[in-house]
Amino acid sequence: VRQESPKKPWKRSRLWCHEESFNVLDKNKGSGKLKGLVLDMEMLEKEDIYESFELETNALSKMDNLMLLQLNFVKFNGSYKNFPKKLRWLCMHGFSLKSLPLDLPMENMVVLDMSYSNLESFDMSDGNPQQPGKRQKLSSSCSKGKQLLRSLKILNLSFCEQLQSLGGFSEFPALERLILSNCSSLIEVCESIEQCDGLDLIDLSYCNNVGKLLKTINKVKKVKILKLDGCNLGETMIEMGDDVEETLNCNNLGMNSQTSSSTIVEAIPRAFKSYLIYLPSSLVCLQLQDCKLSNESFPKDMSSLSMLKELYLDRNFFVSLPNWVRSLSRIEILGIGENDRLESLEHPPPTLKELRFDFDRDGEATFNREMSPVLLNYRVAAHDWENIEGIHKEEDMRDVEEKMVYEFGIFGTWYMGKEMPNWISDRMWKGTSISFTIPSSPCNIRGLNLFFVLTTDRWFFMYFVSIKISNITKMCTWIYDTSEGFKGSREGITYLSHWMFGKNEMEDGDQITISLSADHDGLFRRMECGVSLVYDEDEDKDDGLGYYKSWNHIIGGDLSPFQTTTPGEYYLQRFHFFGNKSFLCDYVDEHRRFTAFRPSK
Repeated sequence: VRQESPKKPWKRSRLWCHEESFNVLDKNKGSGKLKGLVLDMEMLEKEDIYESFELETNALSKMDNLMLLQLNFVKFNGSYKNFPKKLRWLCMHGFSLKSLPLDLPMENMVVLDMSYSNLESFDMSDGNPQQPGKRQKLSSSCSKGKQLLRSLKILNLSFCEQLQSLGGFSEFPALERLILSNCSSLIEVCESIEQCDGLDLIDLSYCNNVGKLLKTINKVKKVKILKLDGCNLGETMIEMGDDVEETLNCNNLGMNSQTSSSTIVEAIPRAFKSYLIYLPSSLVCLQLQDCKLSNESFPKDMSSLSMLKELYLDRNFFVSLPNWVRSLSRIEILGIGENDRLESLEHPPPTLKELRFDFDRDGEATFNREMSPVLLNYRVAAHDWENIEGIHKEEDMRDVEEKMVYEFGIFGTWYMGKEMPNWISDRMWKGTSISFTIPSSPCNIRGLNLFFVLTTDRWFFMYFVSIKISNITKMCTWIYDTSEGFKGSREGITYLSHWMFGKNEMEDGDQITISLSADHDGLFRRMECGVSLVYDEDEDKDDGLGYYKSWNHIIGGDLSPFQTTTPGEYYLQRFHFFGNKSFLCDYVDEHRRFTAFRPSK
């Protein structure tokens, strides 16, 4: 664009440099060739210019082909009828007037952005803006003349902190997106909004009085996306007045004529006093982040939200997954992260394709067996891992303080001391690796027991030990890092594990190699190891491991998310499920789809 006229910017079709735009307007050198101009006074380096400059609106009169115009934090002088009539995109952040001038040409406007302005009302239905607090009935909102904003699709009034009322929606029936975030003084939206049949998105994030506004927004029949982040809906209750009977009846709560209003209000459950009963049934995406919501904030029956596909409940006060969420038959994305009180996430909807959650304390997540593959986004905290069914499970062991960890088909535990189990007798060795051939047996191998003892001359802290088991014959390798963070002493520390295998992972005659590596190899005076093969001597006998074998992502199950770029190698890192980039290997599959249980046969 600059090459169109390197030294005479007013002869170009577009001006994107703020300095050049300022000079063209200041010297009144605009021309009919210009189609786009951008000026943000806060982007100019000279602050004294910003304070003293006033744009003469007649400087725009020559730009009759201008369609894209940004004039942020600009002071105006003159009539607004001088603005180009072909404007399709107008952005005027920091507009100083209290209402939009009616002589501003807006017939062709598609996008109007008046963010950070001093507007107190926005009503294009007549020359006398509606006074806040006086409800405008539907019939009075219709203008007898032509529709001033008949092409408008996007209206952005975000951060207009003085804005109190919004009306005249009959003047822009093509509206698709209404953005009112951080309009902290907004108290009224005209009922004529129901005439906007194509209104797809409404953003009321961080509006202080959004509860009352929802009663009007509920009249929009086709809105799909509603953003209510930061609206404190958990602390805002319905004020029961003349419409108390309507509120009760729509929620199947009966009352008779002799019952006092105060008695009714006391008898109504907290959930039924919530403005959330007014959520539009057409919603596909609902954002309720940072709203101070709890499990008690919702009505028991939210079946009206049957179309919902995306729900964001992050940064609230939930202790568990609200019951009504499980009834959402079409939900695909659920966010419930950064809830400091969250203790459990039980059986989220099986239709989910993406789940975002975390626990700031000990917590447990359980899943339905018919759950579809889901993408997990989990914020890993700097404390012990919780029980996440299908990924990681910690269980107490009888008569000892230590816990057992189960993941990937591997049971493991640490304990102080260097006592070797007397039932590990097949092979024992000193050092970090061993190779052997599986001997012939009439029984099938169902797993192996592995232990090692680490001893040193002093206390130590170690993050993990990496175990690598390779079946050279079948060209298959499993690499597993033991649970991170444990302390050891001169008494030694012992790791004991049981690895479950399927029917084909290990067979008679296979050549096996086992190697160990620790993050502090140099600390250890001695490493002693042992391995014992476990056979399936009675296939009909219940071994008590049915539940653990039903997990999907275990050895003998689906390890495809953990396959590395080295053929036949699987690096078993639970972090991979949660989007944490591994610096130790490259995975073939970066999508990390998770399914808790194996498909039913």
